[in-house]
Amino acid sequence: MDEKREKIIEKVKKLLKLSQKNSNAAEAESAALKAQKLMAEYKIEIANTEEIDEVSIEDTIFLKYGRKWSYLLAEIIANNFCCKTFIKGNYGVTFFGEKMDVEICKNVFFYLYKYGDRTAKKLIRDLKKNGHNTRAAYNVFAEGYCSGIRKKLNEQCKALVLVIPEHVQKTFNERAKNMKGIEATLNTEYIDPAIFNMYDVGKKEGYTAMDRSRTAIT
Repeated sequence: MDEKREKIIEKVKKLLKLSQKNSNAAEAESAALKAQKLMAEYKIEIANTEEIDEVSIEDTIFLKYGRKWSYLLAEIIANNFCCKTFIKGNYGVTFFGEKMDVEICKNVFFYLYKYGDRTAKKLIRDLKKNGHNTRAAYNVFAEGYCSGIRKKLNEQCKALVLVIPEHVQKTFNERAKNMKGIEATLNTEYIDPAIFNMYDVGKKEGYTAMDRSRTAIT
């Protein structure tokens, strides 16, 4: 089982690396959907054997800057890739689950985070060039981006019947009793009307582009 699991993880890594070469919304979301399908295929395969892995692990990604939207993205990715997530320290996003699931979560999260961050910054630079006040522009885009990703991944997750393993949920619930909640609400109060469209732009990046690229992942 370890060999099969490692092969799936390597496939996901190669998929995301290849997508980075032509990084755009379609490539980013296609990669996430394909990774989700690979996970589902593996789980169907092991479900027909006695090789059930009930060992949970955790792994943390430390971001250079602690942007609150990264917590929202982490929750979306975890829920759609059979894991749980929590925040460690100021900038650490931790995924908890079975080994393969955690590895896929980490790779998909980091890939989508980098793409969203890069896209938002580019849009903000363009707004500044045109004399707009960009207060809250980043957060408005990020909120829309996460909304689009959540909707599309949720749709496929239900179709693939991906669920968090019972032993992972049970162990996490026990640990969660000693965890403190965090405030992850984004400040989206803008003063320039031009920022209003950033939400729709972000949502399109996270959702519509995936529809255009669906044929590439089937």
